[in-house]
Amino acid sequence: MTPRPDLSTLTAEEKDALIVALLERVAELEARLGGPPKTPGNSSVPPSAGRKRNKDRRRGGVRREASVGRAGGGRRLHPSPDRIVCAKATQCPHCAAALDAGEQRLQAVYDKIELPRIRPDVTRVEQYGGVPPYYETKAYVARIVRDFNKKKLAEQNATQSSTKKKPGTKSTGTHVASTKARKSSQQTEAKAAPSPGSQSN
Repeated sequence: MTPRPDLSTLTAEEKDALIVALLERVAELEARLGGPPKTPGNSSVPPSAGRKRNKDRRRGGVRREASVGRAGGGRRLHPSPDRIVCAKATQCPHCAAALDAGEQRLQAVYDKIELPRIRPDVTRVEQYGGVPPYYETKAYVARIVRDFNKKKLAEQNATQSSTKKKPGTKSTGTHVASTKARKSSQQTEAKAAPSPGSQSN
């Protein structure tokens, strides 16, 4: 809410401007009150907030069929049911006395409707294909198959080469050991061999 200005501090021109603004605001509000009410059809009011017309309680036309709860009402019986079940009582539900089938009278007749069991409808499709009997088509198909097989073989070779161990990676220690053994044997042979001076004596 806009605070009320202090009129004692306003000049005559400011008071005149305030009066003109207030008169314009009053005219705007009066025009809004005289206009049609806002509805979901002419404004952004949601449909749930709109006013609904009162429905006519009087019903015309064809008379509604009697419901199951009313006397003499219910669904019409099927003209040709699949099976008929005669449900006769064997004893009284209150005193448990035995009841004779011949002395019982028909109390009610109704149809019990059940939906059939759903079973899958399986259709097997055998699709065939072939290559037209033309040299160009056969050559094209053969080239496609050959390129595919070559690409597949290259991928398999690359996979196998990446999984194999590189040769000579673990033979360094063995090579060094054999070199040392060879040197030690040469030194032993040199020590064991007689010198030329000793042989001449």
